[in-house]
Order: sequence, then structure tokens, then C-alpha cells
Amino acid sequence: MEKYIFIDLLLEKYLKNDDINHDILEVTSHQFNPLWNNFQQIEQYYINNFYEYDLIEKNENVIYRERLNGEIINELEFEKTSADWYILEKANDSVVSFDDIRNSLKEHFMMEFLNVEIFNMIEELLSAHLIYTTDDYSEILTIIDINNVL
Repeated sequence: MEKYIFIDLLLEKYLKNDDINHDILEVTSHQFNPLWNNFQQIEQYYINNFYEYDLIEKNENVIYRERLNGEIINELEFEKTSADWYILEKANDSVVSFDDIRNSLKEHFMMEFLNVEIFNMIEELLSAHLIYTTDDYSEILTIIDINNVL
């Protein structure tokens, strides 16, 4: 049986011609993807900063308050009977599609919504970073837990 059988599995360009031991540590690639620098910077930002949010019930409204290191950086108010809040409710416990939302809105509010109206509501929630969606709106979900209203 041959002692260094693994070298038969490697491309010749990875082997050093003068390496009589065929050391596997010298065979591994040492390439570095520069995107890891971006990841490390973003990770460090989130390690060094503290984000939190509250949902506060006030009469028939809910106030979303976002803080960075204790300082309020965003505050939005939703009527609990609004279509925006209903979209957050639907996308809270499961991933939903645009069609799911359109059908649910029609059933809940007993009226038709134009697609552009629904797209605008979703885009507003998206720009406020309260939901995430795929490019084709086939998967929409909230990133906040609306069940935690104070």
C-alpha cells in the first residue's frame, strides 16, 4: 500500500514539486475573499452597538419605538385597525406572499385593495425596516414581534 495515497486525489498544480513529504498543510489554498472584511466590519458594528425596540399600546394605536444605544432613532404610530398593522399581523407568525396579503386584506376589510396600494404599504414597512421581502414579494415576514405590545 502506498504511503501518501491522498496525493492521487489532488490536482497537480496544488502539489509542490520539491516536497518529498507531500505535506497536506502546504497543499491547502490560502486565498482570502475580501467580502469577509465587510462581514467583520458589520459584525463589529452590531457587537459594539445595542439595538432595541418597544411596541407601546396607546388607546387604539400602537407606537413602535426603536432605540440605538438608548437613544430613540425611529418612532412610528399605527392604528390597530389599519391595513399596515394588519399586514404586520399576517406576516408576524409565518411567511406570507403578496397574494396571501391581498386575499386576507380583501376578506378582513371586506373591500378590494388595488395592487399598487398594497405594494405601497409593503414598501413603507420595508423602508422602515419592519419587514423583509423577496424581490418578487413571494415571501414577506416581520422582523419585530407584534405580540409583545406593552
